[in-house]
Amino acid sequence: MPRPFDGTYRVYDDWIDIKATLETAGYRLPAVYDGPRPAKETGPGYHKSISRRLLLDITRISDNRQFVAKRVGHCQASLALLSSNLPKDPRNHCVPLEEILEYDGRTWILIMPLLLPLGVPPFDTVGELMECLRQLFEGIQFMHEHRFTHGDIQFDNFMMSSTEMFPNGFQPTRTTRTRNGKWFHAPRSTRTRLWPRYYVIDFEYGWCCDFDDEGPAFNHKADYTRTPGQNPFPNDIHFLGSLLKERILEALLPKHSAFKADVLHFLWPLTLDMLHETPSLRPTIDDVVWRFSALLQTLTSSQLRQSVQRYSLITSWTSAARHSYRQLKYITLKVPPMPTKVPPPIRCIPPSLQSFYTRPLHDDEDDEGVDPKRRKFRELYRTPAHLRDPAEVEKLQPKGPRRMPLEELRVLQAKTMARIEGLEAMLREQEHEREEAANANAKATQDGVAETDVDLAPPIPPKT
Repeated sequence: MPRPFDGTYRVYDDWIDIKATLETAGYRLPAVYDGPRPAKETGPGYHKSISRRLLLDITRISDNRQFVAKRVGHCQASLALLSSNLPKDPRNHCVPLEEILEYDGRTWILIMPLLLPLGVPPFDTVGELMECLRQLFEGIQFMHEHRFTHGDIQFDNFMMSSTEMFPNGFQPTRTTRTRNGKWFHAPRSTRTRLWPRYYVIDFEYGWCCDFDDEGPAFNHKADYTRTPGQNPFPNDIHFLGSLLKERILEALLPKHSAFKADVLHFLWPLTLDMLHETPSLRPTIDDVVWRFSALLQTLTSSQLRQSVQRYSLITSWTSAARHSYRQLKYITLKVPPMPTKVPPPIRCIPPSLQSFYTRPLHDDEDDEGVDPKRRKFRELYRTPAHLRDPAEVEKLQPKGPRRMPLEELRVLQAKTMARIEGLEAMLREQEHEREEAANANAKATQDGVAETDVDLAPPIPPKT
């Protein structure tokens, strides 16, 4: 029998294997998974999209609510669990986890609420975009306060709650369709009428540490081209600056969804400081939140109501007319351009821990002489696109990841071997003690005096 396919869903064998686990937990897969198991890599529905192979929309049987299931490994499941265990606070914008299901010991399934992409529906006014950035800065500040970094801050790693725009649900693969996929529908309203909540997702490159650590933070997964020294906190700041510069201020998105950079020029000073080539001179997330809050105080109501979306020439007149009509209606109804109940900014990083959040592990890794070519490239990257020479950018473009120096690699190998040898010596000592205890017990048994208090349990390797 051919593979069930309705033009919207694509059937993946990985989810067919996990279907029983999800159904046992009380979740129902899309109807196309109810058919017989198809042959691998055949049929019109086969597709090798990694993102869709890892994500699948499901429905909870008890209340018919939509969720998203994501297949992850042990490391990402642990980081997601850590993010979900952060204190319940309005400033916490980490995506909530409904539950975590274990599949086969190597694969875990994260059950999360069904969210909307950050740009669906498109932003209408400057105030809507500013509220989105305010919540995202607030969420990253809350993570940094609890010694947690993201490591991969991108436009696609932020999502938006869907109940405000689509209270009756929507087709996950096509947000413009109803939940059953048969009818077209429009969002219930704009963000100005129903302010949504924004969430941080995807902690694959995340990092966390205990509050007892006092030295400068270090994460080997931090991008060395962005942050020499690989302190994950300035690395997040650089990611945020790149998001503002590339996706908002320089308008590198397609023309039908790009932002009007000329109405957002006030973000340039903060963005350039966040992209400083020296990581220790970048502002902390506290500084970013306070400076952004001060910028919002300088904007007038007319500036916040300006259209922020750049439309094509074909639809520009009609889009401008619709926007003007909406804003006149909101002014008449006294709808504010930004939420009125916004908590004031706070500082969560004490002065005594500034070096932990800003300095590299080794002071020489933050020096100008470490890698002049990469440093020059970071300096050039801060320059707005219309002011820099493309040929010079191509000439200074870093080629490949940073390679560890040979001497540093030898030191690391020596430390690793010493640790392994110490562990082997400890295991041999434990084995010798067990043999001596067993021989003593056997001798005592032969003499008629059995020793019952000898622990013959297998040795437990020490934690390293």
